[in-house]
Amino acid sequence: MSIKNNEILTWEETIVLLRKSRANTQWIRAAYLEDDLSENCSRYSKSNEFNLIKEIIYEYKRDKSIKILDVAAGNGISTISFGLLGYSVDAIEPDPSETVGRGAINSMAKKYNLSNINVIDSYGENTNLNSEAYDVVFIRQGLHHADDIKLMLKEFNRLLKRDGLLLSIRDHVVDNYGESLERFLDSQIDHQYYKGENAYTLKDYIAFIKEAGFMVKKVLTPYSNQINLNLSDEEILKKIMQSTVGKWITMLFGKKISLLLNQYHNSRKKIPGRLYSFVAIKEDK
Repeated sequence: MSIKNNEILTWEETIVLLRKSRANTQWIRAAYLEDDLSENCSRYSKSNEFNLIKEIIYEYKRDKSIKILDVAAGNGISTISFGLLGYSVDAIEPDPSETVGRGAINSMAKKYNLSNINVIDSYGENTNLNSEAYDVVFIRQGLHHADDIKLMLKEFNRLLKRDGLLLSIRDHVVDNYGESLERFLDSQIDHQYYKGENAYTLKDYIAFIKEAGFMVKKVLTPYSNQINLNLSDEEILKKIMQSTVGKWITMLFGKKISLLLNQYHNSRKKIPGRLYSFVAIKEDK
């Protein structure tokens, strides 16, 4: 693919391009965006991240007959994973492509013979779906992409039943809309091609969620849980042991203390674009 200066690519074109470079192999794999759709879905359904998501949903909604709306469903890793658990899932995805969009979800639903999945061509801000039709609205790495985040959250509130669960995970947080946002955008490999990344301050995320009629139950901070990290303790320790200081700390104080010190050290960095997740309940008015 030939790229002209300042040419903006589609999301599909961006991923196809990034897949071609060995330098991006780790990023593509971590994002579950490899060519093998089945492998992406299989890995995600077994991931630490998804295991914790299942626990959160079970904490608030214990009935397997619940209906989930998966917004900005992408290539369908979460849609398929929910479907395999037996949940009824509507997946909203505006991209039609066979590799990162609706085509990918439909092909995986067919492969796994999942009749409990419905794929919808729409954006989250205005779905034209029935009010109070869902028990859970799930959005993975999507809230910060909204054209109108306030409108999208109000739409989620309309779509959820009374006491419905909003679970927005892995949203990028910045400290301000100047230097911090600029540093984050400059650091994103995909943004350099498709210009689709964005982020908000933590204060604004929480304010927007509350303004839309939700009660925020949990704010999952960076480095403190497997949803935002998507790394096991063993993988984190492997990274720690790559440095001489990390090796000595682990040898002297043990793995548990080493992990806690690493978490504390990273939390103080305030890296632009660090990941937060939000658990909220529709308020009963």
